[in-house]
Amino acid sequence: MTVQFPAIQPTAHEFVQPEWPVTQRRAQSGVRSVRQWGDKASDATMTLTFANVTQVAAAAITAAHDAARGMVEDVSLPPIVFKAVDDPAALAMLSAPGPGLRWYFTGPPQGSRVQGGKRVTVRVELRAELRL
Repeated sequence: MTVQFPAIQPTAHEFVQPEWPVTQRRAQSGVRSVRQWGDKASDATMTLTFANVTQVAAAAITAAHDAARGMVEDVSLPPIVFKAVDDPAALAMLSAPGPGLRWYFTGPPQGSRVQGGKRVTVRVELRAELRL
């Protein structure tokens, strides 16, 4: 079951592209051996920061995490999450990081109260894993 992430625009994205599952060994003679363990790149990471949002918005993000049971269920990210991304190539990479890759939470949302108010800043860490 895929869980729908709330339609809230983040104030910041941090993204690391998926990597190929490769190991490398080097012998004492200098010979290098490389082994690729799959035919698709995986394990992209993305951190979304929602600065100065209402407590209701923060609760909606936490509710999505709870509905996904942490990292058990996939998370579907709405288009508003990528609204501030101008580059079409970057937008394609973030919204669909690769064939078979699905976003999921890596841990619970982290929050901090904005000084002097009732608003909070929430940080969410997601990983795109190969889930066929």
